[in-house]
Amino acid sequence: MKHVFTLLLISFVIASQAQVQMGFDYVNSTPQGTLGQNIQPVHSFAMGGNFRLKANPQFYLGAELALGSYAHKTQEQTLISPEDGFETHTDVHFSSNIHNYHAVLGYDLTKGTMVIPYVTVKTGVSRFNTNISIADPTDEDSCHPLEEESVFNDVAFSAGAGAGLKIDASTIFRRPCKGSWWFDFSANYLWGSSLDYINVKYLSPDEPGPNNFTREVGAEFVHITSHHTHEHQIAQVYTSNIRLLDFKIGIVKTLGWCK
Repeated sequence: MKHVFTLLLISFVIASQAQVQMGFDYVNSTPQGTLGQNIQPVHSFAMGGNFRLKANPQFYLGAELALGSYAHKTQEQTLISPEDGFETHTDVHFSSNIHNYHAVLGYDLTKGTMVIPYVTVKTGVSRFNTNISIADPTDEDSCHPLEEESVFNDVAFSAGAGAGLKIDASTIFRRPCKGSWWFDFSANYLWGSSLDYINVKYLSPDEPGPNNFTREVGAEFVHITSHHTHEHQIAQVYTSNIRLLDFKIGIVKTLGWCK
């Protein structure tokens, strides 16, 4: 109990001596390298917060959460029954997303100016996941999925570095107080270890991608007449290192600040 009280006291002292900012951004990420050959650009929304100590307010420490999507695709697939060769036609919907969770360290290159250039570094994890939804066929003689919803995901370490500009909104709008609201523009390069993901860009066997897949994703089906359970391939898994070039545009709010 004593240690908890001490931690709370230290947190209160730090917060009372800090300037807190919240940021909201739209992020457009261009995949690089092998990853860029396999997936579409990522569209994300990011939210972050940071605090600055009054001892040196040009340095700040914070955290950022970004949620994005790189594919939404519905494709009709033809599944061949291993028993009698009967064809089943059904739609499979793929929704592929990326979640980034990072701790951020930043430094403002100027202080007290209307335009502030800055640099940042960050580290954390990235999670790629694909939600797969299989439509139930309408005919009575085909295979039917045992589970219509499934999720494929993988997590990997990631880190980044970038630079940007913050422009005081009071230079354009008269209403905001000086230093209260900022327009934020930045570029960041994110890299990380390898991870597995579903390649929605090349689902059709007639449209092979430039890289070989590492394994297949299957789903359990049951033959409606014989009740025989079997598996059909519905997607392919690829493996790449994380390589993303991010461009961000957003706003930053300085909490409790008004001049």
